[in-house]
Amino acid sequence: MTCYLNNLGIENVYTSFHYVDNNYYTPSANLYNRDDDVKVIVMGALARDFEQIAYIVSKLPQIRFYICKGREKIDYLELKHYMNDSDISLNVMKDTIGSNVICTSMATGLAMVVSDVGSIRDYCDETNACFCSSPDDFIKNIMILANDRELLNSLKKMSLKKAQQFSIDNYCASLSSLLK
Repeated sequence: MTCYLNNLGIENVYTSFHYVDNNYYTPSANLYNRDDDVKVIVMGALARDFEQIAYIVSKLPQIRFYICKGREKIDYLELKHYMNDSDISLNVMKDTIGSNVICTSMATGLAMVVSDVGSIRDYCDETNACFCSSPDDFIKNIMILANDRELLNSLKKMSLKKAQQFSIDNYCASLSSLLK
């Protein structure tokens, strides 16, 4: 949007990205040394395509999914625990409204499997994410990562690295520079 407005000659627009608390959202100690099955976490409700998510999950019975959405009284369960137990963050979105989920997933060192929509490429790139356009793309990419631990770990490492640019400190510095 900023580029679009700048191209129209409007220069008083600034793009800010969602931030993440990198001190709280941290990877598990065994992030790269898991021997168990690959686990996929699905979080958030805004602009998610639940029909596609259901289809994807139904086609991958060999994969364990954590689906974190709803209104159940589960405050005693900590979401970060499930994030730390996962390998992949699955984001089947109609639009990129879930930048909080994207940033926190990256900060916990999850490989990203995402819809190629909206501003997702402002947060992810090919070094940490598999971009998908159809349910079959999601299924294929999850299976590739489940069968290639080296590739999976590479995406995880890059997610951690990329998450640093979205730290609260960087966000505050960016806002401070605007106020000068």
